[in-house]
Amino acid sequence: MKTPRPHIKVHHRNANEYGSFAKGDTPTKVIGVRHTKEKPDLEVMVGWKLRDDGSQPINSKVSRLELLQKGFWLPLLQFYESKMKMENSPDFNPESLPKM
Repeated sequence: MKTPRPHIKVHHRNANEYGSFAKGDTPTKVIGVRHTKEKPDLEVMVGWKLRDDGSQPINSKVSRLELLQKGFWLPLLQFYESKMKMENSPDFNPESLPKM
């Protein structure tokens, strides 16, 4: 005789809750990068800036090329630098970069 399993509530997310360029969201942080067999590019998990209405978009995936083409290279650069271990190297300060 099987023991009944406790009911687990599953939260289904609305597609509008996820961040995207199409919704005008701005990426602030790269959380992870992975290679995909389906595409010749890298898939990037991105954290998004708080929206004007106060809602926080859920992290979502974009392609590396899309991130770069839209001019958001800094979060990708910061991610890559965080993964490198360099002795005696100065800390990276984004404020020191020239404004474009």
